[in-house]
Amino acid sequence: MKHFILIISSLIVLVLFPVTSFAQEKEVTLEKVVVTATRDAEEIRKIPANVTVITKKQIEESYAETVVGLLRDQVGVVVKDIYGNGKSATVDIRGFGETAPPNTLVLVDGRRVNQIDLSGVDWTQIPLHQIERIEVVRGSGSVLYGDNAVGGVINIITKTPENLSHSKQEWLWEVTTTTKSMVP
Repeated sequence: MKHFILIISSLIVLVLFPVTSFAQEKEVTLEKVVVTATRDAEEIRKIPANVTVITKKQIEESYAETVVGLLRDQVGVVVKDIYGNGKSATVDIRGFGETAPPNTLVLVDGRRVNQIDLSGVDWTQIPLHQIERIEVVRGSGSVLYGDNAVGGVINIITKTPENLSHSKQEWLWEVTTTTKSMVP
């Protein structure tokens, strides 16, 4: 009986050993994508909304020179730029047409950049090289974000500065030189 148990246990070990060694051979890590469609950090697959995230890699690989040019390539986003300079471009989500500016909310780092007079966003104030990612939420977000979010929300997340102390020193230097020059 002892030999039978020993043979069976050794066979089980021999059969299961190659399977476990092959299972641990390749480790896959998935990229974590977090969006602000629910005003809370969530994975994109758990959000009950139509969300597109334009990553830093996609921004660098695109041929777009402005944010408007980058948004022009997205599904369900219509960009109208009458003058061609990007300043007065209208970005339309969900087909609002002429009433697109008051129905599309644009956020930069979670703060509104829509003009209070409903005239639209000045897209030239957002440089493309300072953007980390862009999150486009299609559909009504007015419950979470209030007015201007009927068609959708465009949240532009900027890069964090690498050397914050250096930028503070530059700012202080500019302020002190400006105030010194203003003194008679």
